[in-house]
Formats: sequence, C-alpha cells, structure tokens
Amino acid sequence: ALAPGDAVAVATFEVARDAEASPGAPGDAVTLEATRLGVLRAVVAPAPARAAR
Repeated sequence: ALAPGDAVAVATFEVARDAEASPGAPGDAVTLEATRLGVLRAVVAPAPARAAR
C-alpha cells in the first residue's frame, strides 16, 4: 500500500480525449499523488500554451 508522500513514477500517461474521462488535455503534465487512504489522485498542470490563454 502507498503512504502519503510516497513517490510514484509513471512512465507514460496519455490524457484521454473524452474530457469527462480525464481531468486534463494532451500535453498537460500529470502527477499522481497518494492520498491518506493509499488511493492515487491525478494532479494536472496545464501545458504552457494552454496556461497562457
């Protein structure tokens, strides 16, 4: 089980085209964080081009 603060490495993460299935868009940086219950949640950082809009 994962604990808070554990580092999780993801080799490939492709954002889904369906906006309801994915919180981000292609090119966004996605970081997975472990919650207190050991569940992973995705934290999305918009791609620089999108963030500037």
